[in-house]
Amino acid sequence: KDSEIEESDIHLLNNCINRIKRLKFDQQHRINNFYGYLEYSVKGPIDNRIIWIFISLESLFHLSDEHTKFAKNICKRASFFLKPFDKVERKKIYDLLYSAYDLRDKLVHGGMVDYKKIEAVITDFEPLVWQIGRYLLTEHKKWLKLFSSIDPKLQKYFFKADSL
Repeated sequence: KDSEIEESDIHLLNNCINRIKRLKFDQQHRINNFYGYLEYSVKGPIDNRIIWIFISLESLFHLSDEHTKFAKNICKRASFFLKPFDKVERKKIYDLLYSAYDLRDKLVHGGMVDYKKIEAVITDFEPLVWQIGRYLLTEHKKWLKLFSSIDPKLQKYFFKADSL
């Protein structure tokens, strides 16, 4: 019984797929990349997972013309997206994401990394990334539109998140 897919889940999935299909091709790019990279994150070893998770976050929370404060902006924007009205929780999420990004950075750039620490951090922050994915698809459709590649309001939204 536990392994059966609920009819409501199938309906929700179909609605989500249809929402993405209704976007113009060039609007789907950011959203499709986020979910594609997130899918890679569940397929590999622990060190690859942290890399793919952050690539998925970068594809969603980074603008192509930005070159400074890269990690801080991604962590600020993701935490703002999850907790826009709760400053204390937003700070906790930011700190968790930033510490995970630091581990990812060391791993990618040849530093010494404790794989048990990566595993522990992923256990804490990976559910937050999946929460972002669920929220984009299941909450108000404005989020999907906002995070489409060509929506000019996205830059304003990011500016607000960055200023907090």
